Amino acid sequence: MGQILETKIISPNKIHIFLELTSKEAQTLKNHAKKIHIFSENLCTHETEIIQRGAKMGTQYVLIPLSLKSRNKPRLSEILYQKIETKTKTFYIAIAKKTY
Repeated sequence: MGQILETKIISPNKIHIFLELTSKEAQTLKNHAKKIHIFSENLCTHETEIIQRGAKMGTQYVLIPLSLKSRNKPRLSEILYQKIETKTKTFYIAIAKKTY
């Protein structure tokens, strides 16, 4: 995972962030330099469970905690996901378009 080297406040609404990435991490971006979201694993505080089903428990489901579910019940469609692995952790990032 890359790391932040420096942050510089440009204006009340803008901050420049200087990152350090390995060449492998930069290649993973596949020249997509827009719509990059920065997150910290320290923000992941909601615990959940994994349910296993099927023959020899081969199918696994990750439950979405009630505290993260919306009361407005948007319809979710076009769900995309990405799996990022480090030496000690696996991150599953899901993106779902929503319509009300």
